[in-house]
Amino acid sequence: MCGICGIVDRQDVAIDPSLLSRMNARLWHRGPDEGGEWIHRSTGLAMRRLAIIDLKGGQQPMFNEDGNIAIVFNGEIYNYRDLRDKLVTAGHRFATHSDTETVIHTYEQYGPEGLARLNGMFALAIWDRREQILLLARDRAGKKPLYYCLTDGRIVFSSEMASLLEHPQISREIDEVALDNYFALGYTPPPRTIFKKVKQLPPGHFLLWKAGTVRIGPYWRLQPRPSEMRREEEAAEELLSLLKDSVRIRLYSDVPFGALLSGGVDSSLVVGLMSQLMDRPVQTFTVGFSDKELDESRYAAQVAKLFRTEHHHILARPHNAIELIRKLILHFGEPFADASAVPTYLVSEMARQHVTMALSGDGGDEVFGGYKSYRYHAYAKEYRAVPAPLRSVIRRTARKLNGRGGHIGRKLKRFVSEAEIPVEAAWFNSRSIFTEAELEELYTQDFARYISPRERGFQIRDSFAYFRATGEDSAILNHVDYETYLPGDILVKVDRMSMANSIEMRAPLLDFRIAEFAASLPREWKWTSREGKRILKRAARRILPADILNRRKQGFVLPISKWFREDLKDFARETISCSDAGHIIRLDYCQSLLDRHVKGVAGGLDRKLWSVLCFLLWHREFSR
Repeated sequence: MCGICGIVDRQDVAIDPSLLSRMNARLWHRGPDEGGEWIHRSTGLAMRRLAIIDLKGGQQPMFNEDGNIAIVFNGEIYNYRDLRDKLVTAGHRFATHSDTETVIHTYEQYGPEGLARLNGMFALAIWDRREQILLLARDRAGKKPLYYCLTDGRIVFSSEMASLLEHPQISREIDEVALDNYFALGYTPPPRTIFKKVKQLPPGHFLLWKAGTVRIGPYWRLQPRPSEMRREEEAAEELLSLLKDSVRIRLYSDVPFGALLSGGVDSSLVVGLMSQLMDRPVQTFTVGFSDKELDESRYAAQVAKLFRTEHHHILARPHNAIELIRKLILHFGEPFADASAVPTYLVSEMARQHVTMALSGDGGDEVFGGYKSYRYHAYAKEYRAVPAPLRSVIRRTARKLNGRGGHIGRKLKRFVSEAEIPVEAAWFNSRSIFTEAELEELYTQDFARYISPRERGFQIRDSFAYFRATGEDSAILNHVDYETYLPGDILVKVDRMSMANSIEMRAPLLDFRIAEFAASLPREWKWTSREGKRILKRAARRILPADILNRRKQGFVLPISKWFREDLKDFARETISCSDAGHIIRLDYCQSLLDRHVKGVAGGLDRKLWSVLCFLLWHREFSR
């Protein structure tokens, strides 16, 4: 696990070694074990290494036999042993036991098409000196990040934004479309970033640079194909076999490792499979909250006891939240509004005291349809089948109930309104932090002129358009989340927070074989209007007891509503009043949101306040 960066110029201009070193130094936390830098005329590659496999022989940049192909690589290739055997048979000579060297020879043998042979999480850069080609690529799910900027025929790239911005010729002009999508979704969807001139390579994509020209394209995209299996039980058995193999190959490590454990189905299943495959107790790590309604640590303790793990627990407290929030902003490099980054950081920090690598249950909801919102849209599909005259009566009833201010009335009115519009618009609304009307209030008049509402939610619309041919709308919601919310939010959070603590996270449920398998199944086998992750739970019955499989889903929720009324109140008020971002968003409107939340006169404002606070703190650090 590493951080990578580099500069390649189409002109015969020597790379500034001090600039490359500064870029690399900003990635130290991603790889504290050692660093490497290599410059050849107008090409410079650098990396920081967190040693996991082949501790003595995995130094980078790494080269092929004749030194004409160089690589810097961030991640792990789980099938590298099988690939290595085939490459040796084909005549390739290896100098190390590193998975990185396997990637070099895979490129040497197959070219860019060899990317599809890799099963792993990665961001990589390969410089082919003979062809004068730079190849950049990201893994299928998007676990590892890769930013780049094209300027005057030159390409600059890095694992993190702060590293990239060390280059003096990279503009910090804000991308209005990206910022608008941030306030809607809480993150900036690829290929855009918060800066106009900086892009992020989308998951499953490659970039080929040669002499200042660029070609970008996918080498893999999820393609749902109907399965020939006729029985759900048969599918559950095959899934369990895939899960076991996915966990098995992620246990290859030359350093101590463990697992994050929330007590939910996904992480509990991973821990259960690890306990079957290992000859020693699994080390497990959990974060809890003093708010009992949000705390899942008792369930994690139950699973830990069941599998006799060596369990570690930490409690997230608000008294150090302010210092922590400031720290997190620096690691994200862009505005990022998922508050569960705080407990993710804390559990990663605790785990790093004991291990260097850990497995997690990330991806289960997006691959197998675990969110309640999927079931909500299944109800919406049933509602649309109701005869039009009866739907008209329901709409009138919803308007009357909503007018009386009741919670049920508001929920019914929202359900009826969203059920009547196209599913991609309803899905975007359900994911949004600020509504369209609220965004109009949030932006200043000057900034609002640059906003294009039709580009709001562009990534979600594009994903729906791609998957629509594969099935009915409600069946493809988890495919859309796999392409958008998972890499844009969940995996960004996990990567930055784990790497901030120099710990590698591996996610067995995100093995592309499992994603393809799940995408081949009928929607009813994954989720119904009453149950989520049906097939996964059916497979997990061989591992987990019923009380874990059937308990209510909680999620990794931070008690920010309470924090904004207490510990964060003064800090948020001061951050808003002292901000120099008043030309972008209306600070008086932001203060009014805080006042209303503190007084308790309106609900649902905590996520809006968190997104505003994260943006203002980011703006203070990165906009100049």
